[in-house]
Amino acid sequence: MADRLIDDVRRLDPTRPIVIGSDKYRSLPAVGSPADLMLAKIDGLGLNYNTAASVDALHARYPHLFLFESESSSETSTRGAYQEPERLNTGENHTPGRRNTSSYDNNLASWTMSGEYGLKKDRDRKWFTGEFLWSGIDYLGEPTPYDVFPVKASFFGAVDTAGFPKDMYHLFKSQWTDEPMVHLLPMNWTDHETGDTVEVWAYSNVDTIELLLNGKSLGTRKFDEKKTIDGRTYLETTEATGDDKTVTGGPWPGSYTSPNGSAGKLHLTWKVPFAPGELKAVARRDGRTVATVVLRTAGEPHALRLTADRTSVAADGRSLCFVTAEVVDARGVVVPGADHSIAFDVDGGSLAGVDNGREESAERYQASTRTAFHGKALAIVRAGTEKGTLRLRARAAGLRTATVTVRATAARPQVLTPAPDFAPDPGPGAPNHPLADASYSGRPDTLPAAMLDGDPATGWSNAFFKAATALLPAFDGARAEDWVSVEWGRARTADRIELSFTVDATHSLPSRLDVAFWDGHRYRPVRGAAVDWATASDAPTAITFEAVRGSRLRITMTSRRPGEARGGLRISRLEVPPR
Repeated sequence: MADRLIDDVRRLDPTRPIVIGSDKYRSLPAVGSPADLMLAKIDGLGLNYNTAASVDALHARYPHLFLFESESSSETSTRGAYQEPERLNTGENHTPGRRNTSSYDNNLASWTMSGEYGLKKDRDRKWFTGEFLWSGIDYLGEPTPYDVFPVKASFFGAVDTAGFPKDMYHLFKSQWTDEPMVHLLPMNWTDHETGDTVEVWAYSNVDTIELLLNGKSLGTRKFDEKKTIDGRTYLETTEATGDDKTVTGGPWPGSYTSPNGSAGKLHLTWKVPFAPGELKAVARRDGRTVATVVLRTAGEPHALRLTADRTSVAADGRSLCFVTAEVVDARGVVVPGADHSIAFDVDGGSLAGVDNGREESAERYQASTRTAFHGKALAIVRAGTEKGTLRLRARAAGLRTATVTVRATAARPQVLTPAPDFAPDPGPGAPNHPLADASYSGRPDTLPAAMLDGDPATGWSNAFFKAATALLPAFDGARAEDWVSVEWGRARTADRIELSFTVDATHSLPSRLDVAFWDGHRYRPVRGAAVDWATASDAPTAITFEAVRGSRLRITMTSRRPGEARGGLRISRLEVPPR
């Protein structure tokens, strides 16, 4: 088959190289096998998710081939979601409504690798032509790492389906562009508790970065300037990275090591005790400030803000304008946790579609409303056929309305049927039965609802298991803290909670329990809490407290053995006895 394809291509165009893209060359093919013989007949080989060791082995045996990455990296991430930056590979949250993956470049499928690893591998080999990132943009279908409705999109992209960049976009920008830039993650400097330690990363193509919190310096970090073996310069820290178990010797065993003998990361790191305010990164080159970025703590949602991607469109009935809708506070700071339903209407054109980049969503793309996701949504506006003004308005309950206008310029007349407008989707009503939720669920068969189903054989758990990849060992260390909650939809009085914790090889009793109730606006801690710990697995642990009235109760649990396989938490039954 390869012979026939090669002959056909050469007959049509003898001037261009013939290449293939394949995931079948992660190890050397047997000499004389079809896979081996095929490589003698082509000019270039595209590889999918090869380790550095396998790339070097292929180059040594087939030096006539130019090699490139036809699929690379494929970390899975959700815009604005962050989890356990200290882990090279971490688990997925299976709680319905919270199915998202970490943007710390540390959520990987078994066959994929981090963005940093792929960039370093390609950078260090002059004979390596480059890489195609799989994928540049999230896409519908292949909903890795989840396979459950309403997740409908892949998580691979550096950009989400709405066109909003994720952190991975800025990682690649730091390596592939020359204009000075600096980017901080997490991009959210709001949803943290005062005093919590937040691991802050900076991606940059500038060697020196200073981080400041509310004007006070948190220290300056620097990349080292290094050279590839063929003399090209690059920026990287010098430290063990732990990202390549195939490296068993040399100065950095277990870490990707460049052919020049060095190892390091493509980001700078600070551990910052959170305080609300302004987090600022200043990038300096030769002592001169060349780039800055600022994150600010958001207040309460106050208004909508619309930003169009252009100032004019042709009034041809088909040209599009992409408008970003943001939920902002009174100072114009995007509120990262905002999830308001935004209604759009258009004068002088029509609404072609809406999106928010959320992979776990059953909302329609052709509708007149869209829920904000991490404070943002997108409206795609189609021009009409009359010159003048194209106007988009956005409304959301409790927020100040926003309007944006774009000039519609004369175009050749063309009659097209505009897309229909759709009625807003009705919002969800208050539940008429208890609903359970959790900050994190470790598996698809251990979801929060199992705490309330009356079956002691089922339950919620935050324990997870990440299989080994080509570069990383398997991992199942317990999370340090998680919460579960129960909601009734209307206020009720409570003074006791019973939680049945499982104790087995992967679960233990928590070391601490904290209870809070929803007063209609925020969670407030209960008073006088006392815990009567169970003495057997799946027996009730009772928490009593001064009576409170609210529609929700939330229990925050601290692992007794964080990072250990046996430190997971499992609740087979949660009950709030009537009072």
